Amino acid sequence: MLPPLVLVEGFCSANSTAVWGPFESFLHPVTQDDIARNVEQESSEERQIILVSVGPVSSLHDRACELYYALKGGRVDYGEAHSSKAGHSRYGRLHVEGLYPEWSSSNPLHFLGHSLVIVFSRHHHRPV
Repeated sequence: MLPPLVLVEGFCSANSTAVWGPFESFLHPVTQDDIARNVEQESSEERQIILVSVGPVSSLHDRACELYYALKGGRVDYGEAHSSKAGHSRYGRLHVEGLYPEWSSSNPLHFLGHSLVIVFSRHHHRPV
């Protein structure tokens, strides 16, 4: 089974089903031949899609922190040194439940995004 796919918005963009649409249909397309033969997709082939929303104009550091806490859960902690230097609060939004709290080296994720996403998603290449 493939790891879940995390869709992350880029700089100044929105991340929702209104923007991406039914993204699963692109990963598991059903052709006209499949419909004619009444072929149903096997549930083992389906891939979990996770839409993550981070600050559209936040710094790379802030977006990386927001991505991590959105997935794992907890209150976003930007770090004392960074928040002091950047002039904003150390703590951000509370994610009562993470979107994929089991994320670890044995439960990996795949990331898909555009724009600045590649830069900050690399920070999460090896989760703790």
